[in-house]
Amino acid sequence: NEELAEGDGSLNNSCMKGEDKDFFDIYKHCKDLKILTLWKDQLLCGRALVWSIKDITLMDRVYIAKEHYYELFFKYVSGYEKKADSNAIAIPCHKE
Repeated sequence: NEELAEGDGSLNNSCMKGEDKDFFDIYKHCKDLKILTLWKDQLLCGRALVWSIKDITLMDRVYIAKEHYYELFFKYVSGYEKKADSNAIAIPCHKE
């Protein structure tokens, strides 16, 4: 398990917190998925699943150790629309 940064955010309260690394192997087999991570001082501060399907890319739910880390994820994809009902971001992109 990677070490999580301290905080009261969704990362530290995730139902997957403490799962063995092998638990996440299912994501290795999905060609349309990448995991965006945020690290500080070798501690995991945040993560989000990024799905690329057809001409849409979606940054799925963002899990963070502290609330102010949300800003860094949204800044990374600045200029894109945030879904009104969640902390996911739809990122339009071109087909190759």
